[in-house]
This record gives sequence, structure tokens and C-alpha cells, in this order.
Amino acid sequence: MLSIPAGSASAAGWLPPVNASWAVPSAEKFEVVSLQDVAVDGEGNATAVWIQSAIDGPQIVEAATRPVGGSWSEPVPISGDSSKVELRLAVNPAGDTVVLWIAYGGGKQIVRAVTRPAGGEWSEPVTISGLEEATYEPDLAIDEQGSATAIWTGNVGWEEGVVEATTHPVDGEWSEPVELSDDSRAARAPQVAVDPQGEVTAVWVLATGSRDDGIVQSTTRPADGEWGEVPVDVSGEDGLASRPRIAVDPEGDATVLWQQQDIPAPSGFRIFVQTAHRVDGTWSDPLSLTREDWISTNPELTVDQQGNVTAIWTGGQPGTATRHLTVRSRSAAGTWGQPVDLVTKSGLSEPGESDFGLAADAQGNVTAIWSAWSVPTYVVRSARLPVGGTWSTPADVSSTAAYSIWPRLAVGPEGYATVVWSGFQGNAQAVRSRVFDAVAPKLNDLTVPATGTVGQPVAMSVKPLDVWSPVTTAWSFGDGGSGAGATVSHCYSSPGERTVTVTGKDAVANATSESRTISIEPDPALAPGVDPCRGPEPPVDPGPRNDSRPPDPPKLPSMDPGPGPTAPVVSELRQSNARWRTPGAGSRSRLPVGTTFRFKLDRPAQVQLAFSRIASGRQEGARCVKATRANRNEPRCTRYVGRGALVIEEQEENSYGFRGNIRNQMLKPGRYRLLVTAIADGQTSAAAPIEFTIAR
Repeated sequence: MLSIPAGSASAAGWLPPVNASWAVPSAEKFEVVSLQDVAVDGEGNATAVWIQSAIDGPQIVEAATRPVGGSWSEPVPISGDSSKVELRLAVNPAGDTVVLWIAYGGGKQIVRAVTRPAGGEWSEPVTISGLEEATYEPDLAIDEQGSATAIWTGNVGWEEGVVEATTHPVDGEWSEPVELSDDSRAARAPQVAVDPQGEVTAVWVLATGSRDDGIVQSTTRPADGEWGEVPVDVSGEDGLASRPRIAVDPEGDATVLWQQQDIPAPSGFRIFVQTAHRVDGTWSDPLSLTREDWISTNPELTVDQQGNVTAIWTGGQPGTATRHLTVRSRSAAGTWGQPVDLVTKSGLSEPGESDFGLAADAQGNVTAIWSAWSVPTYVVRSARLPVGGTWSTPADVSSTAAYSIWPRLAVGPEGYATVVWSGFQGNAQAVRSRVFDAVAPKLNDLTVPATGTVGQPVAMSVKPLDVWSPVTTAWSFGDGGSGAGATVSHCYSSPGERTVTVTGKDAVANATSESRTISIEPDPALAPGVDPCRGPEPPVDPGPRNDSRPPDPPKLPSMDPGPGPTAPVVSELRQSNARWRTPGAGSRSRLPVGTTFRFKLDRPAQVQLAFSRIASGRQEGARCVKATRANRNEPRCTRYVGRGALVIEEQEENSYGFRGNIRNQMLKPGRYRLLVTAIADGQTSAAAPIEFTIAR
């Protein structure tokens, strides 16, 4: 067993916590905010949901949204049902959103759902389970095309439980529930996952006699197909498995974790974590990830875009209070590494960890969160595994002065991790949120002249950009001089080549540096021994003038070149429809035809709209190229294939209606990225990006 060394925490860090919900004193109208969840879309925009309980009133599901780099919106109610539990949220890259919860209706627990298309509004809640049966343990997945799958256990009571599923196709209605498990035996604990191609995989536990244990089974449903008729056994035949967890990689290969119980005589029971891996439709034999003579529970897992799997659980020796918080990773090639203990204090993690969460970003960095008992309260903690690195030392995400529980985690494509949790402090409570920023600032439009002249000021500039916080800019001019700010001027006292370095640092110490070389030429007109960069002496009161005193010397020109024209700014880029169709895509579709892009300009400017198709590829060196048989084993990546541009002269109306036509060429169905730039006074703005989908 490996343990991470102290002091290996990442240089990047957590931004200050904020409220996603209203802060509600217990004496006011709402008294409990709980059971929250969070998810992000392909642009990093976040959606959070939670259940807000009112005194002598219904429980209300509320939602808030937050653009990447922005602030949470005001909460909006999306239901008015009562007795809600087990809230689930799913968002696909385009921004299509589904929320599930268990409500009490008709004398039974039922599954209710709302949907929100990308760029649209929340639907009215609908019941997707039957009123004749009770339901519990819901789970949810949504594919890239916007088709959602919900799964749950129907009929309360272990001896009667059956796993059911329903589908919400794009622009359609929820289907009638279908039974996935054998209804002659009890089933429970269903989980569901979907791959980029739209194939759905479900797992659950089929009872073998014990209330909590059984055999982990699985079935699949291809995109636009039907569920398999005969489930496959994934765990062993001893029937002592429970609490399965599933993740599916971009190739459609699946990994399942579960708790496996053993009852060795005479020392009592043991629980260990086992796993199986499905490749090309075939499940591997179960493999134990933990010591089989310990008690290891609550496993969770995640998979990145390259197919690497990370698992987390807590475990320890029977009869002791000490618990180890442990992580273990499997490469895309299928080899599990050594377990690693996440040390939090005194060499071992304290007992009481729960509510684990794992998520991997597009680059493969993994973030873990959990709730830990830190006397006398609960605190949310986190650790991070950067690509090619080691696990960081766990850090407190929430305040140790507040009671913080039920953390949930989502990671965007750029690597920003968003955590939400229920925070209690005194008599006030709210859904709290915090962002982990591991992305260094960008240094756009760095301008350093190739040459300069001794004694003459050289103007330099850069446009630093960070999504989440202001950037502090520092310059080193290569001759011992330094400066600060986005625009600087420097005078060199001697000729030669100098290396100019500019560094941008954000609020959590992420830093980016870039260097340029400048060649300083001598000025033959300068007198020897004179400091060419020394400014004029301060003026001295000359006193009364007399005929013998020489005239005043001429004033030297200022060394400050003065401000030049600045680039225009494009901001608040948005669209009326993130998924739409072209005029010839078929009249039966409920999708709108076209979209309208809206944005703000700080002044009138020429605007360019550049469109690119978003496609998958393979990494070859520093390039992302088209996938071929020759590079099929290289890492996956996302590439952008140019499809043309439109130029709008001197734009004052900051909107543009677009139906997919670029110079008489219609864009084909697929995912696209638009880059909007503005040009004014000879200066070009930074590009503002947005993505959209053209449906068939």
C-alpha cells in the first residue's frame, strides 16, 4: 500500500465559496436545503438542483445555473411536489438537462421528471413511473444527442423489487417503463451509464436470499434499439455482491465496482471491493481490488476520455476504528496500479468519510471529493490526481466552522471542478459552491518589438485572460529591469540581445509565462558616458534673470509613447437555440429552424463569424489529426475543421440570425464551434467561442 507524501498539494487552488441557493434562516419560510446535485455541459456551464423544505408546506425542487467564469443565477422552482427524496441530475455536452426525483403521490412513491433543452426552458413535471407501484433508487443518464434514460426499482420490498427503465428521446415523450430484471426474483440498486455512441448499460443486484446481497447483473440497449432480453451475470455465483457502480469509456467499454461480502468462520464477515471490465461485449472475471481480510465499503469510480479508470473507497481492519481512504487506478491498457492512501491527518485518514465523488476532465486529471468527520463537525475535503503526477494532499473545501454534508462534484472540459454541498452555520443554511481552478491564465496578443534602440522607450503589451479571476501581470525586460501591468514601456541603456519575459498569475497562483527576444541597436548620436535612459533633471527655480546667464535649454520630448488604440471587446456571446435544424431537415421535427447569435460590443466594429465542425481525432505530437488505422492507438482528442466564415461590416446591431448557410453552402448535421471576433481601429478582439448542434 502506498501513501502520498505530505506537501504534494497542487499549486492551483480553490476559489472562495459562494451560495448557489438562498441562505435561509430556520425561522424564515424555508428551513432545510438538501440533497443537492450538480452537472456541467460541454462549455463548462453548470446547473445545480436541490430540495428546499418549507415549514408546514411542500418540498420544492429548485435549480440555478452558472456560466463558466460567472456567478450563480437566482434560484427558480421546477416542481411543487411534496416528500421528495433521491434527487438526480444529468446534462449532456450540448446542455440538454434532465432532473429526476422521488415524490409521494397517489399513496405511493413515484418517479417525477423535468427536462430542459439546451438554451430552453424547464418543462412541467411529469410522472414517468406507474402509480400502481412504489419506486425508489432512481438513476439517470443522457447521451450526446439528448436522449435520456431513467432507471429505478419498482415495488417497495426486497422480495418484490424489479428494475425498470424508460427513455426520453430527443423532442419526444417518456416511453412506457420496461422491466429489465427477472421479476421472479427481487432486484435493487440499479445504475445506468451511456457512451458517446448512445449505447446504454445498466447494472443492478439480483437477490439470492439475503436482503442486501445478490448477483450483479447487466444488460445493454444500443442507440435507438431495444434492451437485451437476457441479463448477464457480472459478479460471482456466491450471491454476496451489493452496491454496484458503473462507468463507460468513449469506446463503449464498461467497468463495474461492487462490494463483495465474505463470511469466514469463525472470525466474522469481511467486505471487499471487486471489479469487472467489459471489452467488446464480454465481461471479465471478477477481480478483487482490496484486501479480502478487511472491511472496504462505499466504492465509487470514474473513467476519462482516454479510458483510464480511477476508483475510491474506505476500508480498514475489522475490530478497529481506523479507516483508510484509498484510491486505485487502471490504465486504458487494463492494468491496475498500486492502491494509494489519501492521508489527511496523523498518517491515516480519520473514520467517518462518506459521500465520495470522482470526476475526470478532458485532459485526464482526476478530482476526488468526500465528506469527512472532523471533530466536532463534518467538512468537505478534496484531493486531485494530475495527469502524470501523484495525488495531492487532501484539502478542506468547506469551512471547519460549519456543518457541511452531501458534497456533489462536476468537472468541465477545461478542468474546472465545481463542488456543491449543504452548509449549516448557526441557524442559517444554504447550498454552497466552490470552484477548483487548475487552469493557468492565457497571455493573448503578446507584443514585443523585434528591435529597439538604446535610449528610446520600447512599448510592450499583452492581453491576459483568466476565466475565473483577475490576472496580475509582471514583466522582466532582460537587463535587470521589471514592470507591471498589461501595457508597459522600457528603455534599454546598452545594445545587445535581451530576453523579455511576461508572467500572468491568477487569484489562486496559477501562472503562465512567455518570452520574446528583442535586439537593441546602438544610437551613434549618444555621447559616451551618458545614461541614455535617465530622464531630465527636475526643474530648478532660476531666480531673477540677468544678461550673463545662458538661455533655458529646450524641453526634451516625453519618453512616454502615450496610449495607442485598444482592441474592441466581444462579450456576453449567447444564442437563442443551442440545438436546431436547417430549413430542409424535415418538418416533423419539433426543433426550431436556425438560431440567433447575440453578443455585446464595446463600440461599433466589423464582426467576423468563423464556423468549425467539432470532430474527434487522434493526437500526433502537438497536433490533433483525423483518426486513421495507423494512429488508432494514439490518445483521443478534439479537432476543429473549418467550414467557412461570414463578415458583417460595421456592426452596431449585436445579433445575427443564422440558418446554417455560409456563402451558399449549407452546414451538415453535427456539432459546431463559432468564434466571434471584432475589428476596429486596426485592432482585433479576442475570439469569443460558443458551440451548437445541427440536428438531422
